[in-house]
Amino acid sequence: MNTKSTTFCLLLILFSIAVQAQLRLNVQGNAAIAGNLNLGAPESNISGLDQLGGFNDLRFSADNGSTDHMRLSNLGYLGIGTIDPLFKLHVTGETQTVLGLENTSTGGRTYSIYSLGADNGEGAGNFMIRDETSGNNRFFIDQNGNTGIGTIVPGLEKLFVVADGNSSRAIRAQNNNSSGPEQIAIWGDLSSGGEGTRIGVFGQIAGDGGTGQHYGVYGNVGETNTSNITIGVIGTNSSTGTGTYYAGYFGGDVTVTGTFTNPSDEKLKREVKGLEKATERIMALHPISYQFREREYPQMQLPNGPQLGFIAQEVEAVLPELITDNKHPKLAKAWDEEGNPTEYYPSVDFKGVNYLGLIPVLTKATQEQQEEILNLRAENEALKDRLARLERMVAQLADGNGNVQTVPISGGALQQNQPNPFTETTTIHYAIPTNTQRAELRISDVSGRVLKSIVIDQRGEGQTRLEAQSLSPGTYVYSLVLDGRILETKKMILTGN
Repeated sequence: MNTKSTTFCLLLILFSIAVQAQLRLNVQGNAAIAGNLNLGAPESNISGLDQLGGFNDLRFSADNGSTDHMRLSNLGYLGIGTIDPLFKLHVTGETQTVLGLENTSTGGRTYSIYSLGADNGEGAGNFMIRDETSGNNRFFIDQNGNTGIGTIVPGLEKLFVVADGNSSRAIRAQNNNSSGPEQIAIWGDLSSGGEGTRIGVFGQIAGDGGTGQHYGVYGNVGETNTSNITIGVIGTNSSTGTGTYYAGYFGGDVTVTGTFTNPSDEKLKREVKGLEKATERIMALHPISYQFREREYPQMQLPNGPQLGFIAQEVEAVLPELITDNKHPKLAKAWDEEGNPTEYYPSVDFKGVNYLGLIPVLTKATQEQQEEILNLRAENEALKDRLARLERMVAQLADGNGNVQTVPISGGALQQNQPNPFTETTTIHYAIPTNTQRAELRISDVSGRVLKSIVIDQRGEGQTRLEAQSLSPGTYVYSLVLDGRILETKKMILTGN
């Protein structure tokens, strides 16, 4: 090689070195690199990005190469703080692992996602989403899977929602499904067994509550339904066994502004029987005034002040059908700071009276008394009639001067029907003078309208048996008419079966 060639080669080498010293990497347009891409020295003590030979992983280091701060595996998994990412994005840390999301537009907020460690104030093994803009924790899951929204202390609840001053509802569920036999927004289902209190849905108002209206559980139907039923709150009892079960149980007063209805359709009933001796049963009851021992049983929310009613044990001896054995559930009495019950009121066994069930008994007793009143009234009318007859006879036996007159045996008379009141048939006795040309018995209503006329051919004493088949229950009058003149009129009462 001559001197010129040697000089040219040296100049070319020096130029290449100078270019490399000023230009690290400048790619415009598409580029393909076969082999390793080294930014900085691979596996050396400078910060940089390189492809690890033999691993096909892309590594980023920002502390002179001593630590992998971020690695993209050949599977497309990105690890931050780990060289072995197991997920599409895998972030690891010690005290707390945080992923931040920031929106810098107007009204945007910054949120962070935490996987909390042992030295963190919220406790190790927990997950949290925090609103860094306002400094409030929004979502929290502890290591037991209990979830808090608006609180980092979910306690024993699988979901504990705390509403602040910016929320009118802690939980709202909406079901927009319009097909299927039923649609449910919130469903409370309790499947576990064992001892203690089991509650599917629990609503409670705690604290002083202020001056507004407060509801532990509120149900409302706001739609128009023309083909089915709509129910604000429904409770059903399908439990079996020897325990005590209720579709609804209320500790305290209950008010119904609409109609309180019990099933009474004929198709729902069997072994239908009439009531007997209702008056006798009612007379055996002992009505009392009393006050509840509300201080001894505060958990039952018994009413204060004077009450009217019966002693259940006394009613049971007369009307056992109206007595039920009840159990007030075991309820929490005190709670710890996390809302966990620490003390319980004991359950209470007690007897209850079905006061609505007294209505049929009272109705039957009233009917029995009314029937007795009608019988007494009829007897009174008969006595009054007898007295009137005696007075007429006395008047006929004496004239104005006190002289005695003779009354012919063939004179007419009309007796009170027997029995009276009657339900099916009654008999009317009478006497027709022998010289009477025409005799008839007229049956009329209280307005005077003649309903039936019976011609009597027999003379002297006789009787007519009256059937009530064509008459409705009520008060009627009957008259004995002789030769077109009414001799006498009396009342009779027809009762229902």
